[in-house]
Amino acid sequence: MPLTQDTKLSELTALAAAPATGDLLYISDISEAVQADRSKRITIDNAVLQYLEAQATIAFDGATTISTAAGPLTLSPAAGVAFTSAFGAHAASRGGLDFSGGAARFWSWGADATTLGTFAFNSRSSNGSIGTQIITIDGSGNLAFQQASTISVSTGALTLGSEVNLNTNASLVGAADLVKLGGYDLSAGNRTLALATETAVIATAELASTHKLVVRINDVSYAIMLTTTLT
Repeated sequence: MPLTQDTKLSELTALAAAPATGDLLYISDISEAVQADRSKRITIDNAVLQYLEAQATIAFDGATTISTAAGPLTLSPAAGVAFTSAFGAHAASRGGLDFSGGAARFWSWGADATTLGTFAFNSRSSNGSIGTQIITIDGSGNLAFQQASTISVSTGALTLGSEVNLNTNASLVGAADLVKLGGYDLSAGNRTLALATETAVIATAELASTHKLVVRINDVSYAIMLTTTLT
C-alpha cells in the first residue's frame, strides 16, 4: 500500500514469506551524532545475519530448539564444537552430548519410562550407497561388533577386567600370525575351550612329563602335564 505521513505499521502489507537478505528494515542509528540523520535503512543481511556472525557468544533464555525444514543442521565452526554443561532434564527418544564431572558424556534416551536408550555407530560412503552399522551398545552395556573386527593397542597390552565369556560355538582353524580362542560344543550341553594356532599339533610317541601347569576348569584345579622335549 502507498505510504503517507500517518501510515501505521499495522496497516502495511504483511510479508508472507521469509525475507530476502536484501530486504530493507528501518533503523534509528543512535551512533549518528546529528539527530536529523539517525533514520536509516538496513538490509536483513546486515541487520541479522552479519550481526550474528560477528557475535562471539549468543545466549538463549531457557530451553531452545533449532530445527530445519529439510535436511540436516550442519555446524562448521573453525575450532570445533564445545560442550561445557550438563543436561538439566530428560526427554523421550533423543540423544545428546554434555560435559559434567570432568567428563564429556554421551546420552541416549529410550521411548518411555521403562525403556533404556541404545547407541549405534555407523560408517557410510559420501552418498550412502555403501556402509554398515559397525558397533551397537544396548541398554545393558552389551557391546556388539556387527562384522569381523580387530582391536589393537599401539603400545602395551590389551587388558580385560573380570571374566571373558566365549558364548559362540566355533570351529577354529589356524591362521598366519594368529592365536585364536573360542568355545566348541563336544556335544549338546558339553562345551569346552577351543584353541587354534599357526603351529600345527605334532604327533609323537608318549613322553615322560617333566613339568606341570595348574589351571582352573569349572571351579576345579587340574594339572596339565608338560615336557620340555619338543621333538
